[in-house]
Amino acid sequence: MTLVYLYAVAPAAAGEWLATNDVRGIEGERVRPVRTRAVVGAVSDVPAREFDQEPLDRNVADSAWLAPHAAAHQDVNAALLDGVGSVLPLAFGTIFRGESGVERVLREREGELAAALATVAGRVEWVCTLDRDLKIAAAYLARTRAAGAAAGAGEGRSYLLRRKAEVESVEEQRALDREARAEFRDALTAVADELTDEPLIEGGPAARCTVLLARDGEDALRRAAMRFAARWSERGYDPRLAGPWPPYRYGARVSALRE
Repeated sequence: MTLVYLYAVAPAAAGEWLATNDVRGIEGERVRPVRTRAVVGAVSDVPAREFDQEPLDRNVADSAWLAPHAAAHQDVNAALLDGVGSVLPLAFGTIFRGESGVERVLREREGELAAALATVAGRVEWVCTLDRDLKIAAAYLARTRAAGAAAGAGEGRSYLLRRKAEVESVEEQRALDREARAEFRDALTAVADELTDEPLIEGGPAARCTVLLARDGEDALRRAAMRFAARWSERGYDPRLAGPWPPYRYGARVSALRE
């Protein structure tokens, strides 16, 4: 028994493109179009023994199984982006019992999906991370404190400043993070069409953002990152850019497509 796997929604032009290009997806199956008037669903068949709900729930917890299947999912979306210039990538594991279910959902949501595709047309996604070296940042803060201490008078004054610095060091680092994060966001916002802040974890990067950017905007993005680095690398903050990707973050805003 087979099920139908929905990779993405694309504009109507993707129907002819998929019909005339040999795009392969999960298990090497050819990706084909399911068409409505305004949008196209890119689908292929997948085996129920692996993709029905119960086995799928088990399999996504197995990294050895998930990695090649997720890579195939990404490859299809990348091919659609290159081929037709606009795509809404869907979450991994969007499964239907048959093409009729895909077509019905696409027709019900056609207006919403077409509007979302118009928004991302000609645009790609970049993940922009602000890495932080705590040792370099601490050394920068120490230099700043030392300069302040030198302006004081007497040993007693210097001692009090050192004690105050020890007590306030954590807050100083947080303040430096906030300043770096704000300037990093400003640098990205100046060149991106849209920016989304991603959740941060303790001990992780100082900032992580997803930006929606014109496909020809990579040079501007890299220049903005270099200008930021010129000011902040000596303080321990360095930007890292990953992309371009199909706009997964924007696709995630389309509420789940279900049969």
